[in-house]
Amino acid sequence: MKPETTTKPKGHGDQPVRTRREAAEFSRLVEVAELPAKGVELSIRAEPTECAALARRGGLVAVESLAADFRLRKAEASKVEVKGTLRARVVQTCVISLEPFESDIESEIEAEFAGDLAPDLVPARFRNERAGSSPMRNAELEAPDPIIDGRIDLGALAAEFLMLALDPYPRKPGVSFDATGCRASEAETVSPFAALRTPRGPAREND
Repeated sequence: MKPETTTKPKGHGDQPVRTRREAAEFSRLVEVAELPAKGVELSIRAEPTECAALARRGGLVAVESLAADFRLRKAEASKVEVKGTLRARVVQTCVISLEPFESDIESEIEAEFAGDLAPDLVPARFRNERAGSSPMRNAELEAPDPIIDGRIDLGALAAEFLMLALDPYPRKPGVSFDATGCRASEAETVSPFAALRTPRGPAREND
């Protein structure tokens, strides 16, 4: 049975705070102080305008739907554990045929939020998108996300996990790369230096 609570994700009227999970395109804020001690379950869904913005961000033809179910639990007074499931339907462009096609995405969400910082005090590493990979960078990404001004943004969290779940080289089902054709095409290409490799024939005796 779901815990009873009046806690609701905040709508678009709240100013979204840009953190490491930069997703002003989709923002659902939850007040940490309002979370019951026994935990709470919340569901969110993106509106059409938000889906369009997320599609632009992800380089997609479209995001037809995006919804997520969350379970939030206070592990400590200033620490919140968030688990959930993301479900989305997107339209991507096949990297081989360049045709648009639909994909259903489902991803498990797990994150931890801690502390309580004012927006202007958020460390720089949490204000930028993921970039590069290094032991220090990986350690930063493994660190808990900060609770900003007493709130957690479930919309931003869902958006990040959507972007992480996208195939960077989407291929339409049934479409395959014709490597044989590619090799044949390469073989038919005449190199400007081919003549230099052509045998001149037998040398004349008088040469």
